[in-house]
Amino acid sequence: MKILHTSDWHLGQTLHFQSRDEEHSHFLDWLFEVIQKEQIDCLLHTGDVFDVGNPTNSSRELYFTFLSKLQRTNCKTTIIIAGNHDSPMMLQHSASLLANLQIFVITTAQKFQQPIEIKNSLGETCAICSPIPYLRDQDLMLYKQDENIDETKERLRNAIESYYIEAFHKAQQNNPKKVPIILTGHLVAHKGEMTESQSERPIHRQNFGELHTTNLPSEISYVALGHLHKPQQINGGVLTRYAGSPIPLSFQEVNYHHSITIVEIIDNSIQTTQVSIPRFRMLLRISIRNFDEFEQQLLTSLDVESTLSPTWIECECKDFIVTDSIKVELQTIAQNHNASILKFTHIFTEPNKQFADAIPTKDISSFTEMEMFVMTLEQSKTNVTEEDQKDLLTTFAEALGQFQEFNKEGK
Repeated sequence: MKILHTSDWHLGQTLHFQSRDEEHSHFLDWLFEVIQKEQIDCLLHTGDVFDVGNPTNSSRELYFTFLSKLQRTNCKTTIIIAGNHDSPMMLQHSASLLANLQIFVITTAQKFQQPIEIKNSLGETCAICSPIPYLRDQDLMLYKQDENIDETKERLRNAIESYYIEAFHKAQQNNPKKVPIILTGHLVAHKGEMTESQSERPIHRQNFGELHTTNLPSEISYVALGHLHKPQQINGGVLTRYAGSPIPLSFQEVNYHHSITIVEIIDNSIQTTQVSIPRFRMLLRISIRNFDEFEQQLLTSLDVESTLSPTWIECECKDFIVTDSIKVELQTIAQNHNASILKFTHIFTEPNKQFADAIPTKDISSFTEMEMFVMTLEQSKTNVTEEDQKDLLTTFAEALGQFQEFNKEGK
């Protein structure tokens, strides 16, 4: 039998005010085709179905339409756990109705959660899943006074691992045929690779509660995880994989090779295969040191066809100030190549050299916000280290860019 492991859809997400509904719709169509082609018996989703607790109507429609289509396939069992982005209450509203369709939605931690039998097309139980959702702090530990950080980390980690061990033993008690036991989770595993962006929110008190898979019972056949957006296998301990997100949820994830995992059970043994997900819209990160470099780098990067247009770009500007007029010109160049710049970022590596002559003789009203900030730094350079100047320039440029974006949207 075959189980398809997917995760972190984040339906309803926006990227710099741009909806991702089209990309998600294409992904779900592609996923449905894979389920049909591979004759998948069970779909396993390991959390963050939605991006926010109160998702948009369009993202809810994508969710329910996809689940209803599954009834026409060989996939007769679906298991969905809540992630840290999901609202347990929102998911729970439809859980009892979906359960009648063999779609099991697990939203909150329950010590006596009944393991779910996964059956093949002949009705034979081939695996047992103990579905563990995102474990919130109140599920794991109570606050203790006079406890240092290391003690908190150790107690939280022990609480998570104890929960998983108990869940395994519960499944083991309900496993007379000794079929493979699968556990789920939505957390950070020790040695898991995280992204630089904020698309993966810190959980369990700034990721204190890392799951050490080496401490789990070796009889566990597979641990299906969600939360980290990069598909990856955790080395050491029992077989553990993050399915990853189906699309890049930030520009920091553009180089991820997004995939789903097919878990095949043959004679009680587990084999996993990764199936690459097509990139439905191209996202680019372009780094330039001057205006003239932009079009050249854009043309070099536009060598992959994608289903959706325009291409979305994050433009990193190194050691030069991008005025509003330059932004308009760069945006025009991008649009001529069926692309759109969603975000400008700035990084300054040599602030003193670059802005040594940053105080021209002109009326104060004609200075831009960035020029005013640079002049302030120049006047304070005896009190601010060069390294701090780099950080301050970068932070101010990003804050200014975000303010201008919000202003443009009328917020």
